[in-house]
Amino acid sequence: MKLSLGVIAALMLFAPSLSVAQGRLVKIVVPYAPGGNVDVIARLYAKKSAELLKENWIVENQSGGSGTIGTNAVARAAPDGATLLFAPDAHTIVRLVVKNVPYDPLKDFVPIARVAEAPLMFIVNPTLVRARNLTELAAEVSANPRQYSFAISGLGTSPHLGAEAFRLRVAKDILIVPYRGTGPAVKDVAGGQVSMMVVAPLAAMPLVRGGRLRALAVTAPNRFEGLPEVPTTEEAGMKDFVFMNSYGLWGPKGLPDEQVARINGVMRQASESSDIRRRLLDLGVTAIWETPQAFAKHALAEYQTNSRIYQQAGVKPE
Repeated sequence: MKLSLGVIAALMLFAPSLSVAQGRLVKIVVPYAPGGNVDVIARLYAKKSAELLKENWIVENQSGGSGTIGTNAVARAAPDGATLLFAPDAHTIVRLVVKNVPYDPLKDFVPIARVAEAPLMFIVNPTLVRARNLTELAAEVSANPRQYSFAISGLGTSPHLGAEAFRLRVAKDILIVPYRGTGPAVKDVAGGQVSMMVVAPLAAMPLVRGGRLRALAVTAPNRFEGLPEVPTTEEAGMKDFVFMNSYGLWGPKGLPDEQVARINGVMRQASESSDIRRRLLDLGVTAIWETPQAFAKHALAEYQTNSRIYQQAGVKPE
């Protein structure tokens, strides 16, 4: 993600609201560094929740270990509602790509609410790739797969899943190039070091509009509001190729039902507020809300689907 908008939004949210009473402290752990989508979205919801509940909600970044360090801290926390985890879908599949994860992403956590989701966008370097849609891209790459490469922003992420699914469907010999973060990966696709990538639209939109990248499709059921001229993957010639980023709030195992219901309720209020919806749209993200039961069902379905992709692709924990 581009630092400009994300960092500005994050800095605006660092300061606690003066209108919030000095009451109960709730810590939201983000297991990634400041400035990215996960961090910015978490801060938006923490600030809004603090205002709604008249409590002190803070965000604490505990990055490292592909998200496992901060996540493990929440798994070991007391289940009293004072320490929660804000994470993307990658949370559920970390054991598939990282060795020796000290917790079970599903069994050791209580799903509270899924609150936001975002499409991904299929981008290519226009000097390395002639294709104008996914049908043409599949034909071009399958004819000579070793001439092409696919960047990913990290193991176990939605862009990684998209890359593996494309490789399975089109060309198993295409090279997948891992990066530590979205920024360097997008930069190298634009610079011609790598051929293509699946990425959050916000990270690539300026380069698409400037002609340094070509957007072939959004990997979502519907077109993206920020680039309405870009078709969906199905419109671009590739059915059943949908990969979304979604974000949710989890508690440690044993969190009482009444606490889950209370926090879920305030997440609903936050997601339905006009200011949260507007600020998320600026980030290329849509505010949503789900019950804990619906979130649990989503998390399990994502785990099962993504497990099959990684198994078929031969991806093993590293």
